[in-house]
Amino acid sequence: SFISIIVLYSMLFTIYCDLIFFLCHVRFILSFFFFLMIRRPPRSTLSSSSAASDVYKRQVYKRVPSMHKYERLTEPCVYEAEETGASIWWNFSLKQEDDLVYFAFTYPYTYADCETKIDRWQERAAEVGEVYMERELLCLTPQSRNVHLLTLSSTRGIMNETERPIDGLFPAEQQRPRCFDPASKKVVFVSARVHPGEVPGQFVLDGLLNFLLHSSDARAAAFRDTFVLKVIPMLNPDGVALGHYRSDCYGVNLNRCYGAPDQVRAISIFAAKEVMRELVQWYGSENVYYFDLHAHANKRGCFFYGNNTEDPDQLCTIQRIPKLITLSTQHLHYDCLLYTSPSPRDS
Repeated sequence: SFISIIVLYSMLFTIYCDLIFFLCHVRFILSFFFFLMIRRPPRSTLSSSSAASDVYKRQVYKRVPSMHKYERLTEPCVYEAEETGASIWWNFSLKQEDDLVYFAFTYPYTYADCETKIDRWQERAAEVGEVYMERELLCLTPQSRNVHLLTLSSTRGIMNETERPIDGLFPAEQQRPRCFDPASKKVVFVSARVHPGEVPGQFVLDGLLNFLLHSSDARAAAFRDTFVLKVIPMLNPDGVALGHYRSDCYGVNLNRCYGAPDQVRAISIFAAKEVMRELVQWYGSENVYYFDLHAHANKRGCFFYGNNTEDPDQLCTIQRIPKLITLSTQHLHYDCLLYTSPSPRDS
């Protein structure tokens, strides 16, 4: 009847309005990151568009099951900026009818990938002589995903005493790692993936651990004899699993929560700070170094953002670390590093 049609249209309009309201409120949370395409006959070319920035140049793709790894698109994507917004599009030929094709703006690194890598690192540590490695469940995220804390060093300077438990953390109630003599070793604390879309930082962490677990590299052995490495491989697994670019499951940028992190909603940041406090108390603040791995949306290459300080002695110490790193790699350019900035978020 006419009344039924009016009611139906009213319902559809309400759903449409609700959808628009939802999209307007999540557009700052979600970002084009990763999607799956199934072949649609008879078309042989895909054209896609999405809100984007100039970071999207040549995306990656993988055909399943015919490809095992992601590869770059052969042709560059076209980026266009208009008054109404920005868009990106590309052409892609669909050849295998039974393939599923995945596209991503860079090589994906999922939460499951991280869990698998930690297992492999533990297996590798068991194969290398005189390596001490422990894996702890630091905390569970609001969506019950694991946040791990890894400890890696050599057995030099190891003590019978174990690290102290921290209230509200380590839900598995496993034994804490052994302590090390603070007179013989310093600590390097590394974390990654507070911003889920900044995948390159995760790959840097991969390279770091693969290198330090090398059985015959004298530099890796020297590091293990000199330092205790503490690692949180993935600070924001909820955001990673949900496909967010910068936020967690609440739409919050966890990198802005370090001042006073909530023990429930930002528990991984709370946990990282508590672990850092314990390390500083045991080893001393001058013997604990913290590196948080990110990826920049606009800048290219490898660089550091260092502490913004007016103390010339502290600034010299901060600048000395990346200077030494440039002696070991051609990928880090010292002249591109940033130590001071008028913006607090850059320091």
